[in-house]
Amino acid sequence: MANFDVVAQLVAASVAPDKPDYLVHAQRALELIWSRTVAAYDWWFTRAAEPLPLDLQPNVTRYNLTQKELGSILCIGTDLARPLYAPMAWIEWQRRMERQGTVTDYFTVASPSPAPVSGAVFTVAGRSADSMSILVQPTPSVAVRRYVWYQMAGSKANFGNCPDSLVPCLIHGAKAIAAPPKALDIPGRRSQWESHQLMEHQMYISELDAAAVREQAARIYEQPAYAEGLTADRIEEVNET
Repeated sequence: MANFDVVAQLVAASVAPDKPDYLVHAQRALELIWSRTVAAYDWWFTRAAEPLPLDLQPNVTRYNLTQKELGSILCIGTDLARPLYAPMAWIEWQRRMERQGTVTDYFTVASPSPAPVSGAVFTVAGRSADSMSILVQPTPSVAVRRYVWYQMAGSKANFGNCPDSLVPCLIHGAKAIAAPPKALDIPGRRSQWESHQLMEHQMYISELDAAAVREQAARIYEQPAYAEGLTADRIEEVNET
């Protein structure tokens, strides 16, 4: 796994090798790009190993989750990460409250009866530094414990979770936002630096997309393959010819 100080030194050396004090700027840029990269996708290496217990109470809709480095919620469900509450966007939550006075998620299941089924949902109402406020519907009839599986926010403290394969991506991203090492009032210097920043940003996006493809490929591999009815019929037809 990656070492924060080593990667920051690589950034500083590639931008301003003749300025030892530039390391401070490189470290800050690396922290910022690590935070942005973590928030971009659901990476396996930033998922918290243990969930937060959530004790739901009857007729209580709002709960505050307090946890250091709390990023985004991946799932609210059982201790084995089986989802029980589906996420809902805040704007959709408000729309349903205005129309219905309550919030539920309706979907049709494959059954003889086409009647809609109501599912439990949650939305993120807001957050502070290390706390997140969520709303859940419906509230349970009795007290019950659920678990919040979450993604850690990117910080220097958990930079060690970053795999080495992602380091080139972070270096390009840090170089794209790092402050220029020399004055920008020199003729031509500003356009030169802006061109360099754009190039580094494009390389960061390219590396980020490639890493996301690798992540998605791993997930697809883990999932069983299901063929739709028409696809299955076509496969059978081809095999018979």
